[in-house]
Amino acid sequence: MPISPEAILISCRRCPPPVYLLRAKDFVDARYAETITVEDLAVVAGLSRAHFSRMFTKTFGESPHAYLQSRRLERARRCCDTLIARWPRSA
Repeated sequence: MPISPEAILISCRRCPPPVYLLRAKDFVDARYAETITVEDLAVVAGLSRAHFSRMFTKTFGESPHAYLQSRRLERARRCCDTLIARWPRSA
């Protein structure tokens, strides 16, 4: 009996992300403070910019640019939290 396209899509959603996309995510996580373009990430992944963007968004639910921005904001938030925690408290 042939497998339905819906069954294939459901089973693919449970698959781990492809290694090339994980490489691009790791690149962002390691170098978020640098100037990074979607083209740079596509090169790391070994894909065209357009195909990389589509695959990244489909796999992780946000665009590569949005992922980069969220990593930067997360880091800034941690830095602010650290500064606030170290700030002397007045009595």
